[in-house]
Amino acid sequence: MGWWPFTRKGADLSNDPQIRGTRTWLLDLQALCETHYDDRISGIEAIKSLREDWHATHQRMELPDLLFEGLEKRADELLVCDNEKWIMLLNEESFWQPGWRPSNEQD
Repeated sequence: MGWWPFTRKGADLSNDPQIRGTRTWLLDLQALCETHYDDRISGIEAIKSLREDWHATHQRMELPDLLFEGLEKRADELLVCDNEKWIMLLNEESFWQPGWRPSNEQD
């Protein structure tokens, strides 16, 4: 203890792991798409950039396989759709919920 007893010590934030969960990744993807709702082409470029982020996170084993597959399926749907379907997917609440599956996928 120094001569001044009221000095604050800085918090050590270097060992504070921050792992993004399902909800965070989905909200990031949704916010990104809604930012580009009127320009699908720039939205597609932004999705590709975010996709690189979650690929890197998955390679570091910070992203579970199930979440990775869900993000990939959503990205695939968004990347191949036309303008009309783009708006429809952005407005579809179930598309942004955990556990969503493409309508043509059989279990």
